[in-house]
Amino acid sequence: IVYGIENQSSQFGSFEITTPGVYTDIGLSPNPPATDFEGAGTIDPNSDGSIAYAIAGTSNTFYSIDVATGVYTSLGILTPPAGTGGWVGLEFDPTTGILYGNTLNLNSNMSLHTIDIAGLTATLVGTTTVSTGGVSLAIDGSGVGYAVDIVTDSLYSIDLATGEATLLGPIGFDTNFGSGLAYDINSDQIYGSPINANIFAGNQVEWHSFDTTTGAATYIGDMDVPNFSQFGWIGIPGLSLNDLCDDAIEVSCGETITGNTDGDTDTGGTAANDEYFSFTG
Repeated sequence: IVYGIENQSSQFGSFEITTPGVYTDIGLSPNPPATDFEGAGTIDPNSDGSIAYAIAGTSNTFYSIDVATGVYTSLGILTPPAGTGGWVGLEFDPTTGILYGNTLNLNSNMSLHTIDIAGLTATLVGTTTVSTGGVSLAIDGSGVGYAVDIVTDSLYSIDLATGEATLLGPIGFDTNFGSGLAYDINSDQIYGSPINANIFAGNQVEWHSFDTTTGAATYIGDMDVPNFSQFGWIGIPGLSLNDLCDDAIEVSCGETITGNTDGDTDTGGTAANDEYFSFTG
């Protein structure tokens, strides 16, 4: 299942990967598209898919979203570092649990940041002029980032260590406006909702998968039929691949350990009060 925001109706909702034409409203976003476009968001893999995060583009308000009810809760203002433009994408790295976001100065540069949810701060990783129109962000199971560029109509990979972009190839059609991109850990596939400018006047947005070798997009189906739609961000639930055992406590056979995990976080600083155990012997 895919979650996201349909901006024209300001409805947070869901649809199935194979049947994108049927969109189910879950809750109303507080962000009207004309004044505070919600173009960056993702599902938190550290929450078992129960929590999403989103940023409103004009006010920079950072929200948590209850996926089951669609209720938005403002966590505060997440201002991008000076000179890096506005927020256009959010995605967790499934290999580390770290939240990344990208910002854009259209036709100039794109920047990558790490985001501390608890502290509401963004730290610049790097800025690239290779891609100057990346309006989305996805990160795959190998820790590689991706963005669809509306200037060159191409897919780029993004180095999470430097923020540098590498051209993979054209997606195969003219795309424009804000859209979403996400990684499905279940199928190891990148999916997205880039607006096909050639059919946009026909009031149907298309759902695609992407070849991360060539950049080519494969059409799956029209979205939210028969409505005029725009999906500024999408997210696909999946478990984090982060299985690091930092600060692990050795437990002997027959030993009992008690405590409270409410304040625990993963290695990315995101609240994660689930505990995982393994044993040998």
